[in-house]
Amino acid sequence: MASGAPVGPSSGRLRVIDAHHHYMLPGEDDALFEPQTAMEGALYARRELEERLRAMNADGIEQAVIMPGHGYLRPHGIADARRINDGVSAYQRACPDRFPVALAVAEPLFGSASLAELDRVHDELGLAGVTFHARFQGVPADHRLVVRLIERMAELGLVAFIHAGDSSEEEVWRILNVARRVPQATVVVLDAFDRLEKANQALVCAELGPNLVFDTAGCADFDFVLRFWARYGAQRVIFGSNRYSSTTPRNRHHVLSELISADLPYEDKHAIVSGNITRIFGL
Repeated sequence: MASGAPVGPSSGRLRVIDAHHHYMLPGEDDALFEPQTAMEGALYARRELEERLRAMNADGIEQAVIMPGHGYLRPHGIADARRINDGVSAYQRACPDRFPVALAVAEPLFGSASLAELDRVHDELGLAGVTFHARFQGVPADHRLVVRLIERMAELGLVAFIHAGDSSEEEVWRILNVARRVPQATVVVLDAFDRLEKANQALVCAELGPNLVFDTAGCADFDFVLRFWARYGAQRVIFGSNRYSSTTPRNRHHVLSELISADLPYEDKHAIVSGNITRIFGL
């Protein structure tokens, strides 16, 4: 933890858990759009962790959910996905006090090999969920191959994180289709508040899919979150920043400061910045 001071409702101080941090392994072969830094792997890993923790400390973020980036190359198929999952697992294990939860990647187009990988990330790596980003994965977010993976995840107790990105394959209504097909699964929708149309979809889809939870990453206007809170309360929203690994500083996103200063009950702020994610993962 970043501080030994008491946190939580009894202390009056908000504990912040960022539900949306991406980690990219070092090496040029890991980047789909831009080569990763050419610095030696061990140096990159040290600087990457130092910068992430520096930024978290500066922002008052005590812990984060760490997940892979989806822009990795896959020339060796399931072996590449396994390498990515091994890497994020090692990253989390190296600093479990700051990263209590790590997620895996599961590629729908790898078919039954990805089903077997779900068992491995649960049984051997101890990862707590899986992140999906359909525009990188070759199928719509509600494709039967995605549904099949999430059905198996529900059996294993793995949480699904699905990006609502900027393509027709990742519309919020598609993620609703998944949630309704697998109602026993918790489905976290990422990036749904980054533009008005998606925020409006979230307002409708949340009613139809009670197992949907929405993060704040990329939030374009904090009023989008306030409208959602006014209709559904605080239990369906979690704070997320969509921070990527980087060795250069990033400015704090406005949503956290606006959330902390908002005219909301303390219990609701606490639920959004840490309580809900703690409940979802049983932390």
